[in-house]
Amino acid sequence: MVRTALQLAGHHVLEAPDGQTAWELFVARRPGLVLTDIQMPGIDGLELTALIKANGYHETKVIVFTGGMATEKQVRIASADVYVTKSAPRSELRAAVSRLCQSADSRAAEAGGLSFQ
Repeated sequence: MVRTALQLAGHHVLEAPDGQTAWELFVARRPGLVLTDIQMPGIDGLELTALIKANGYHETKVIVFTGGMATEKQVRIASADVYVTKSAPRSELRAAVSRLCQSADSRAAEAGGLSFQ
């Protein structure tokens, strides 16, 4: 559902079935925006977020989209840019994606987003 909504909004979406694949895809493609869930096999969403930021990819914006598996404090510690719960109205997620895509540089804006769920 999230992938379809992002695609309908004009974003190019890449998906990974697990955290390790997500990291490898991230390094290969360097998207401007990552939308990650917390629960992923292997590397979880918080670990993925921390890897992205710890490896110097500060220009990449990260949205942690969770069903409550992490607190806002945990998300901040991992250095995510935005925390959105799955129970929030979909308009909140759309607004976060739009805001972060607008703040990205031209390369990141062309790359669209990266969704790991």
